[in-house]
Amino acid sequence: MDKSSRLVKYFLILITIAWGLGLIVFIMKNLDRTSISYQNESQKFSHAPEELIFSFPICH
Repeated sequence: MDKSSRLVKYFLILITIAWGLGLIVFIMKNLDRTSISYQNESQKFSHAPEELIFSFPICH
């Protein structure tokens, strides 16, 4: 019983961590619209140059 309950605890912890990471990624993707990073700069430029122009004041 101890081993099975331990496995269940680890499984729940893994699910919680995975869910938390998914939530963080989801939030970061939503924040990308307002904040900009060097990696997203090239992606935004290829998709919508207007977004780059609007987000330049944030960089400076």
